[in-house]
Amino acid sequence: MDEKDLYIIKRLIENAKISKTALAKELNLSETAIRKRLKRLERDEIILGYRAIINYKKTGLYYAIIGLNIEIEKLPTILNELEKIKEIKLIHLTSGDHDILLETITEKIDDLTKIYNTLQKIEGITKIYPSIINLTIKPQTTIKTSKNTNTR
Repeated sequence: MDEKDLYIIKRLIENAKISKTALAKELNLSETAIRKRLKRLERDEIILGYRAIINYKKTGLYYAIIGLNIEIEKLPTILNELEKIKEIKLIHLTSGDHDILLETITEKIDDLTKIYNTLQKIEGITKIYPSIINLTIKPQTTIKTSKNTNTR
């Protein structure tokens, strides 16, 4: 991965809908070169997908982050069980106060209670810390890298 790849990633984080034409122009590359770079980044699982930044308050959906403390030796079994819960959109292994952070999106507040009850039944989860997100003040729309990725 080189500086041009990092620039492409940075721009996609800022705007997942940016066109290949715009990227090509910004990097002084052909659209074919951009297409090849994107395919390689996807194939190498550096780019895992493209997401919209949603204002959940306006959708009526509930977005929550749930911290979990676990018995670490049961991690594989716990992860397997978490992957079965369709409302869990992201699973992060972390350092710090929690071993795992979950991101969930549900249509009803009652669905969060169901998730909580399901988590309580998973062997090896020792503590659950749910937090409903009321408002996102600063959504992730940019990324800073230590390298100078501005190749204009």
